[in-house]
Amino acid sequence: MKQPLDAFYVIFQVLQNAVLIIPGVGNLLFRGPFAEITRGWYAIVGVTILMNMLLNCFVPAGVTVAKMIVNVFMRCFFRMGVAHQAELLELYTHPEFDIKQKYAQLLTTVFVTLMYGAGLPLLYFLACAFMFCQYWADKYCLLWGSRRPPHYDTKMATEAIESMLYAVPFHCVLAILMYGQTCVFPSNPLGGDLGNLVDEGSGYTPGMLQQFIPQVTREPAPLGAHRMRKQAVVFKRHFGFLIV
Repeated sequence: MKQPLDAFYVIFQVLQNAVLIIPGVGNLLFRGPFAEITRGWYAIVGVTILMNMLLNCFVPAGVTVAKMIVNVFMRCFFRMGVAHQAELLELYTHPEFDIKQKYAQLLTTVFVTLMYGAGLPLLYFLACAFMFCQYWADKYCLLWGSRRPPHYDTKMATEAIESMLYAVPFHCVLAILMYGQTCVFPSNPLGGDLGNLVDEGSGYTPGMLQQFIPQVTREPAPLGAHRMRKQAVVFKRHFGFLIV
């Protein structure tokens, strides 16, 4: 059975839990107080993300198990008051296993973890805890508290895996924004010979490089070949520092 992934529910969960709390987006939509990922952002928004993910580790799994317990008590309390066989069958029939919602919860956790895991490394441990708890809760619910599911193919799993690839550029962009804040991750300036090379390379302009290349190519041999190789090594070194 081909069952598509509930893309609308996934997008809604990701927007609610991950995208709207980005400093630029939040400031644009709701005029939040943080324009950049500073220390104050970690103290308020970062702690909120961690608390949400901490609850996310246990609440979905707990709700899954709680629904099964509620169904057992309802059968014990209401089976004596059932007047028809059809109502009794409905009371004892297990609910369907909502696999689309499970995939949406998984993708939301993956997106939030990859987007903010660079600055909040505890998210990786919370994501592992969520997957562990959710796996056993879903396994118990699927075997003992759900109807026999249809024969699914690999379409939904393939779509879920392909959707996770979109979290990679978000992870890279947010990592650059988080690690680029000097107030959060300070770094000492380069010194010594390496600092001198960087300062020397930063003084070169594209016009100077264009004048330097013809001089290298017009050098006569054989003495010029040795000097040309020496200049080429210096040029590669300076050009590498210009790129950095």
